[in-house]
Amino acid sequence: MEKRDKRQKIRTVLILEVLLFFSGLLIYSQFVFGDRFLAFGTFADVGSDTVQQYLMHYHSVVNHIRDGNVSFWDFNNGFGVNMFQMNLFDPTLILLYLIGLIRGSNHIWGALVYVQILRILMAGLASYLFLSEFKLSERSKLFAAYIYGLNGFLMVWGQHYQFGIITVYLPLLLLFAERTFRRKRFRVCLPLIVFLTVIDSTYLAYMSCLTTGVYLIFRVLLATELPVKERLIRFLKTCLGMLLGVLMGLCVLLPTAYVIFRVSSRLESELSLGQRLLQGFVPMDGETYLTMLYRFFSANLLNKNGDYAGNSNYYEDPSLFASIFLVIFGVQYLCVLWRSRLSRYKKGVLYGAAALIGFCLIFPLAGIVFNGCSGYISRFSFVLMPFFALVIAWMADRFLEGERLCIPALIATGALSICIYISGYAFTTQPPQKNLILGMLAVSLLSMLLLLAGQFLKKTKYRRAFYTILLLLAVSDMCLEGKGTVTDRGAVEKNDTTCLSDLYNEDVKEAIAWLKETDTGFYRIEKTYREGIASMTSLAQDYSSISAYNSIQNGNVKEFVFNSAPDLLFDGLNYYCYSEHPEDGELPVFLGVRYLLAKDDQVPDTYEFVRSFGTISVYQAKEYAGIVSFYNASRAMTNEDFKAKCNSRGNQQSLDKVLLARLGIEESQEELESYQAEAKTKGSTDPVKKTAEDSYAGDRGTFTLEKAGNDSHLTGTAEVPSDGYLLITVPYEGGWELTLDGEKQEILKADLGFMGVRVSAGSHTFSLDYHPPLFKAGCILSIIGWLFYLIYLAVMIRNKKDKRGVKNHDRL
Repeated sequence: MEKRDKRQKIRTVLILEVLLFFSGLLIYSQFVFGDRFLAFGTFADVGSDTVQQYLMHYHSVVNHIRDGNVSFWDFNNGFGVNMFQMNLFDPTLILLYLIGLIRGSNHIWGALVYVQILRILMAGLASYLFLSEFKLSERSKLFAAYIYGLNGFLMVWGQHYQFGIITVYLPLLLLFAERTFRRKRFRVCLPLIVFLTVIDSTYLAYMSCLTTGVYLIFRVLLATELPVKERLIRFLKTCLGMLLGVLMGLCVLLPTAYVIFRVSSRLESELSLGQRLLQGFVPMDGETYLTMLYRFFSANLLNKNGDYAGNSNYYEDPSLFASIFLVIFGVQYLCVLWRSRLSRYKKGVLYGAAALIGFCLIFPLAGIVFNGCSGYISRFSFVLMPFFALVIAWMADRFLEGERLCIPALIATGALSICIYISGYAFTTQPPQKNLILGMLAVSLLSMLLLLAGQFLKKTKYRRAFYTILLLLAVSDMCLEGKGTVTDRGAVEKNDTTCLSDLYNEDVKEAIAWLKETDTGFYRIEKTYREGIASMTSLAQDYSSISAYNSIQNGNVKEFVFNSAPDLLFDGLNYYCYSEHPEDGELPVFLGVRYLLAKDDQVPDTYEFVRSFGTISVYQAKEYAGIVSFYNASRAMTNEDFKAKCNSRGNQQSLDKVLLARLGIEESQEELESYQAEAKTKGSTDPVKKTAEDSYAGDRGTFTLEKAGNDSHLTGTAEVPSDGYLLITVPYEGGWELTLDGEKQEILKADLGFMGVRVSAGSHTFSLDYHPPLFKAGCILSIIGWLFYLIYLAVMIRNKKDKRGVKNHDRL
């Protein structure tokens, strides 16, 4: 019997994976067999982050590994970033890195579609394993797992952000939590899957573990066959298993959490925690609920880009689609659950679970809590998908077993679907999308008719035919929806002449290689032109710049840019692009941009032509342009005064004069005056003053700065004529240590966003070393966690052997 069941399960899994594989090929046929990449790169497409940001990160990882410049800090990403804010440990992305290392970074583009199909296969398998923990038929598990493998969240977010893998991890997390609660085999895998989730993404791990905790509470309530004390013990043991997994992952979790809470301003809010939570009980506006209703039926009924008719945008509105059967069976579940053979108590608990899901969708509290209590987002919708699959499987079994459905509810659902799809057809402006919507309307009507017919045709031979048709309808619906997510998008063509031609431009490569060979110091390079990719080509082409696109940008740098360099802003406070205003020559010099790459563009007169490489011309700053500059003590003011002076000026040109005139330092006015007086008593003299037309920011001085092995270690020299401050345009952020003439120095915040340090007149050597905050502590705690896990594993193995020994003894 066991062997037959095992063969049947293997057969189900094979059918599931084959169906998902060919569905993926059909959905992404234009990317597998056609002339496009699964990367939406045009600025008109709301999913352009794929190209504008994430693909550049993948290139950067490959470049750093090839160069041997593997460090915790990356100066190729704008002013510089802590690498723990990047998504480095997604196993599917590791495949992309390997492809880039073996075949070249340009091959990453073509591999994206196969990675997405792989995620689909893995998600379907993970869902099947989770559903196998419940008393469901193989038919219903196949049906629901197939739908989950192509669920709306994965289809929309999987090809855009690095969120796709969580649709694999979450059902596995629920699976092993369930097995641990029931004390079944493989429960030792729970800490491992928590560990993998934690090192993949702190943000998604937080949401997934919170969801699993709520799930376990309902499991405690439903396990009525066990005494209350036993239920609580099992609950606590399962939670301890999850906490052990978190402990094992603290080597990544702690430094990442530091970036989120201490470096980025992403979670900042003007409201108190209590006020934010209270806002969660205030209903949202009607447009939000209408959008939510549409997206249960499809994510593609309200357009996608500039003509999107939903509440927010194509990505940020809830992803709730799990086929038309979620709508049908979800309504039926609420209508027929009370007729099931379960006890009244269990029915009450299950209705309570349904009410909780409804509350999470209707009120913004869930979106606020899942977003770290900072503000509402709807990205948490992925946590609902495994439970949607569970409902679909349970209802499919009831239908296939001939159980009675609620016919009035079925008719009402059918009428609603007709209205939704027809109005979606009217909203949609693109003919290909209109055809897909008509197909989904046909599928919904056929599904309703099939379920109605099933209420009257009860014979076994009809049941088999019904299941086959039901599965085919699900396949049709999911493929139509999947096709819709990639229809009428700004996908990059494989022979693209904009972003690809510049990204892999041999003239640019030659120019950058020549600069690295002739000028070995640490400096920044910028482009005066923009082709396809606005800000992140530095990651792919391996140079340092000031342009960047980073959703968790350093909060201090954001304050500097907002107050002192607003011309850098491109599309929001996290998006900086110098080429948008390339005529400004003072700002890049101040920020250490020593060279400009230009085509036929106008170059600011603060730079002069050096050399051409084909279509690319290299320009160098006429005066000193470096990461390090010097300010006499008399020129220093407090950061608050500096900010006020910046805010009193109205344009970038006048702000450049502010940058040239004074230095903002994180010291009180009294400390500054004391330091200035001390410098005067030591006989320090003011440097020769430059005229107002001079193009460099600091006072006279001689500086060098180089990378010592990798981006986490910098060494330099400074020769200054008087007491004052060195300004180092590296983001002011925890983790940096500055040593001046062999002694550690306090790092001051300078010009709102950068580093400053006191220096006396004369020659100095200094070094900057970066050590990710909390990384050392996280590693120690992770080692302790892994030791606990290995001990736990050894005890489990020993107990298993002891049990086998007892069984063998009994047989003798």
